[in-house]
Amino acid sequence: MWAPKTVSEVRLTLLFFTFALLAKPVTSAFPPSLSPELNSIVDRYVTATAKQREAMLGVQMEMDIDGRFTKLKEEGRMRVLRTISRLGELGIRVLEFTGDNRIKTELIARYLDEEQKAKAYGAMTIAPADYDFEIKAILKRGGQSTYVFDVTPSDKGAGKFRGELWVDGATGMPIKESGQMVKSPSLFLANLRFTREYELRDGIAYVKHFKSSTDVRLLGVGRAELDVTFGNVSQAPAEQATRDERL
Repeated sequence: MWAPKTVSEVRLTLLFFTFALLAKPVTSAFPPSLSPELNSIVDRYVTATAKQREAMLGVQMEMDIDGRFTKLKEEGRMRVLRTISRLGELGIRVLEFTGDNRIKTELIARYLDEEQKAKAYGAMTIAPADYDFEIKAILKRGGQSTYVFDVTPSDKGAGKFRGELWVDGATGMPIKESGQMVKSPSLFLANLRFTREYELRDGIAYVKHFKSSTDVRLLGVGRAELDVTFGNVSQAPAEQATRDERL
């Protein structure tokens, strides 16, 4: 026989439904017919990016970095050797630079310093708990599938972006990340947009190209652009220093 609930029971019931309404799913609701497949791809992506970061430890690569201040018509190019230690520390050795000195000190050097602070040697951290995933397209070619997700962060924390994530269906590895940062890393920067592309080698995603543009609110600089190509990937010498030199 049904009995009236006490005040405490009513409060507990209301509290339960409140948390149920506020609870955030691991990923956004996918179309029912695709939900098992897409949730599986997202889970595979999370596992793959952890594997990718582990594979990057002890690796070195060359970076060709082109930078320009479009309004000032200043540009420069730097070639560096980037080393990732077994502990995940980044080391930089400048091999060559040509161009305007301000590009070297105010653009390229700042970019490399930010990479070191963020330890940006692997894929971006796009955790399903922090982002909403929405399927945009499933591209099929030669029996292979690539999943294109729109990703939106749940908050405007540092390092978060709004844009696209491309995932390889076979390995779960990232193929491309692109979009706009939701929070500028500096008061002097605005509208920071980027694209980072990877290539698969033996089932691991290696970054091959990075491109960014931002508006600089300082001394009439205007737009700053970076174009970075990665190549000549190899195992780093065990004795390689964490940081070879300052720019």
